[in-house]
Amino acid sequence: MLAEFYSNESEWILLEKHLQAAADIADDWLIPLAELQNMLGKQQTAVDRLKEYEQKLAAGLDRDPEDTPLRLKLAQCMALQNHTAEAIQMIAKQRILADNDELKRYQSQ
Repeated sequence: MLAEFYSNESEWILLEKHLQAAADIADDWLIPLAELQNMLGKQQTAVDRLKEYEQKLAAGLDRDPEDTPLRLKLAQCMALQNHTAEAIQMIAKQRILADNDELKRYQSQ
C-alpha cells in the first residue's frame, strides 16, 4: 500500500494525505491517521470521527466482549483522545478475559 511506502521513505505529508483519504472511506484508518498526526505534532483532523469510532468499537465489544483485536483498537482510540487511564483499564480487563500472545505483544510496545 502507498501509506506503507511513504512511511518507509519518510514522506510524512504524502502519508498523511493518503491516510486522510483512506479514513474518509473507512473508519479503520482513523487510528493510523491520528497516530501520524500526533507524531508530527499536528492537531488531529478527525477528532469528532474518532469519538464516533470509539462508540462503534464499544458497541462491537458489547456484542463480543472477548474480541481481543477489537478491545485493543478501542484502547488505542481512547489513548489517542487522551483517555489513557481508560485505555489501560481496557487492556487490563482483556488480560482477565484472555491473556493471549497478541495482547502480550501489544503491551510490550
